[in-house]
Amino acid sequence: MRSTSLKTLLAVFIAAPAAKFATWGFSTPSPILLSSSNTISARIHHNHKSRPTQLSPQQMTLADMSDLYATFPLQSAIVTCGVKASVADGIAQVRSEADKLELRRNLAYILYGGIFVGGMCHLEYDYVFPYLFGDDHSVKTIFEEVCFDNFISAPLCWLPPAY
Repeated sequence: MRSTSLKTLLAVFIAAPAAKFATWGFSTPSPILLSSSNTISARIHHNHKSRPTQLSPQQMTLADMSDLYATFPLQSAIVTCGVKASVADGIAQVRSEADKLELRRNLAYILYGGIFVGGMCHLEYDYVFPYLFGDDHSVKTIFEEVCFDNFISAPLCWLPPAY
């Protein structure tokens, strides 16, 4: 199997996404911006009486991120769960004290996490559950949904593709 060093994995999963998100940015009290030399720099405002900084086209507020998730729920679920699965597998491989990390294994986790967990859970929770159990948020309905998810969906739908 083809594998890579820990240093390369850290560069791919930590440094590259940080630079990518720095160009996208998030509006916080100290927005992170990408400088012209492709290094991440933070603007820190020491004067509290200064006017608020206008957002550049490259910055995204948390409200914008929330709108993105609301507008594209399926795509957001797939990307979020794929990234979480990749990070979890990366941590597991590092903790196993392996010298080299297996990118093929990590890709399998990305696909499983993104497609099966992100995509299928979105469909189950947002379409199947309201169809089967209705839109009522009573304790009885929640209990039925939890039991259905734990005893029917998980063993029959989510676990078999993992193996």
